[in-house]
Amino acid sequence: MIRKALLSTLGVALFMNATPAYAQTTAVSVLTTPIDSAAEVYFAKDMGFFAKQGLDVDVQPGTNGSAIAAAVSSDAVDIGYSDTVTLAKGFLKGIPFVVIAPAAIWTSSAPVAGLVVLTNSPIKSAKDLAGKVIAVPGLATLAEYSPRAWIDQNGGDSTTAKFLEMPYPAMPAALAAGRIDVAYISEPFLAVVKKDVRILGYSHDAVAKQFLQSAWFTTSQWAKAHPDVVRRFAAAMRETAAWA
Repeated sequence: MIRKALLSTLGVALFMNATPAYAQTTAVSVLTTPIDSAAEVYFAKDMGFFAKQGLDVDVQPGTNGSAIAAAVSSDAVDIGYSDTVTLAKGFLKGIPFVVIAPAAIWTSSAPVAGLVVLTNSPIKSAKDLAGKVIAVPGLATLAEYSPRAWIDQNGGDSTTAKFLEMPYPAMPAALAAGRIDVAYISEPFLAVVKKDVRILGYSHDAVAKQFLQSAWFTTSQWAKAHPDVVRRFAAAMRETAAWA
């Protein structure tokens, strides 16, 4: 599914140029999340696409889009991965985020994340979520806003649900122990728990059937100071999408 999502980025990728030989490599730090839709940088590194562009990329794991946005804005890392809602919110607050390459496109024909409950859960619909605890990887991100929209569009009231921030790896155990009622889980964790859960709904569909859900970004200051690195990073992302 992630290959389909990455392939979709071809339509919005920045450009693709012939790659020159680089005598020296440029070190770049990138912060991403441990999910399929954010794995493009791992593919690029493993397949040699970064090296082809003369980039020595240090990929670091982050917890969620908000934490990554904070790291990039404070210059703790050069480039990050985040959902487009988090980036838009930051930009509107005066944080000079700039998107340098598209990441994953949500498409309802190939969903890679959803709201899940245990197979024996009494929860059957959005109306049943009043007072229930819903785990999401990051509060005030797309992972919270899309479930709220899905609940409201399907007969429930999102203001009556309780949202709890929790890392993806902790969600299956929390569900099994009854500490949470619902989890917003993304691949590859969704595949791991598939036999123990059922899909309550694909919440991103409440936003749109297809949209750019995430992107690779930096600050305008860093981009202006490293225009050639930005160009090469974008070119590597495009080649990765084509490969995927």
